[in-house]
Amino acid sequence: MPDRRQASVMKTTHNYPVARDDSGKVNYEAYKNCRGFITENGLEFPVVVTSARYRYGHLDLLVSPLAGTGARWVQRTNIRLENDPAEVVF
Repeated sequence: MPDRRQASVMKTTHNYPVARDDSGKVNYEAYKNCRGFITENGLEFPVVVTSARYRYGHLDLLVSPLAGTGARWVQRTNIRLENDPAEVVF
């Protein structure tokens, strides 16, 4: 049985870290209000995470720009988070 640190930073099926709770389930709440950056077509812009879901073996984050309007589901691998909850070790 993995210890608490291993359970909280387990990899997805695509070998990318995902925040997990003590029972090993994906901790969607840990991603809410996280800030990060998306790079698209040579532009980088700041976003805030408003929700999270797990689809087809990938973690998706619903993000909104800090300046402007709109929201979009983006795969976790396409966002650089400032304080990634998956990297927090207890």
